[in-house]
Amino acid sequence: MTQPGDPEFQALHEAFSAQAARAGIPPLDAGTLPAIRRRVSRRRALGVVLAAVVLALAVAVPVAGLSGRPVRAVPAELNVPKPPDGWRWESFRGVMAAVPASWGYDFAPGPDWCAREKFPAAPYVDLTHGDAPTLAIGCIEAPSFQEQTHLSFTLADADPPWGPGMSGWEQKSRTVGDVRVTVVAAAADQQLAERILATARTLTPDQHGCPMSIPDAPAVPLASLDQQPLAVCQYGDDGLLTVSAALPDAAAAWSAMLGAPAGGGPDSPASGCDPSSDTKSALVLLAGAERTPIRMVVGHCRGNGLADAGGLRAITAPLCHAVLQPPVVLWSGTGPSAELCVGVAVETPTPGAPATQTGPPESGPSPSR
Repeated sequence: MTQPGDPEFQALHEAFSAQAARAGIPPLDAGTLPAIRRRVSRRRALGVVLAAVVLALAVAVPVAGLSGRPVRAVPAELNVPKPPDGWRWESFRGVMAAVPASWGYDFAPGPDWCAREKFPAAPYVDLTHGDAPTLAIGCIEAPSFQEQTHLSFTLADADPPWGPGMSGWEQKSRTVGDVRVTVVAAAADQQLAERILATARTLTPDQHGCPMSIPDAPAVPLASLDQQPLAVCQYGDDGLLTVSAALPDAAAAWSAMLGAPAGGGPDSPASGCDPSSDTKSALVLLAGAERTPIRMVVGHCRGNGLADAGGLRAITAPLCHAVLQPPVVLWSGTGPSAELCVGVAVETPTPGAPATQTGPPESGPSPSR
């Protein structure tokens, strides 16, 4: 008999969900169902983690300009509930919550806040998901000017988001499935916080069509899909969905994808490569209304590349910049492909949005060898 968390159980669940969507049956509210807990392994330290990424967080990144990204309409067959007017969905590991569409993306201050030079200037969705590295320093009580109203997603069995406990701000959380949804808001915004938390629910596939478990992705001719809309699904070390995004500039993404040279890689040298350290993490691009899956592996010891019918294409810097768009961020990895891609979404705003300063060039996010 299959159990929640088994691949067979997940496959059946997704198949029934798809049939229900086509039949017009609305999804059940998560609050009426018992939570299904998954034992999720914490991220292993892979060969590259990223003193430079830590430093990027320290000096950091108001990316409020990213809030202007266009949000594509979701095909009706996904059966995604409509968010409140003027709001959009954000999701993490199959749990989604709605926020005002004007919100951007940024990094919530942490216990190393005193090493930062800049702080969020407007409400935002937190990019860290409790998974970003922090500096091992002790900062005194944080001042109120560093805080803004924001939404954070973390695993329910992990530590809750850091809260400075400053006067005039309150942190409220709600657990849905195996995810903790947290809103930090000023006293005047408590009704907004409650409204955001009330929208939290489970949904698989998510609002961009990404299934909870990494899908099979047989290689297809990329040129035959050229210029179709793209969404990107990010899967973690355990092969389960973390976050997703609709790519705002599909033309740039296709140019980078079709311009990537054949041959796959770059991979680590054989002398320094331990394939057993590779995980199930990958990116899956969904192309067009049919959501044709295209697999992209990056940050592994071996087997990195973008799947094409003729063989793997290589990971390139333009490909990383086109595909890694907030909230999709690669925090760690190993080898030369990680050097191209780790931290890209931190340093590069969504195309069409105002550029923001992330600190001096020498502190930009790139993995250390």
